[in-house]
Amino acid sequence: MRTGRVQIMARVYGEFYHAGGVAKELRNMMLGARTPDDAMAGMEWLYGEHQELMGGGVGALANESSGVTR
Repeated sequence: MRTGRVQIMARVYGEFYHAGGVAKELRNMMLGARTPDDAMAGMEWLYGEHQELMGGGVGALANESSGVTR
């Protein structure tokens, strides 16, 4: 599921990055006010911590439902 999203977003960002004409102007207006922190927040799904992907597994889910914390 994550790899599919990576492929889709690579295509979207590629078209966004290489835009021309009016699309380029709109892109520049949209991104002009963004800070580096805003840009990183937009990639949180890819580079952030994901319990389900970081070895949490079924045991971690059982611990969460029983109130046990790590």
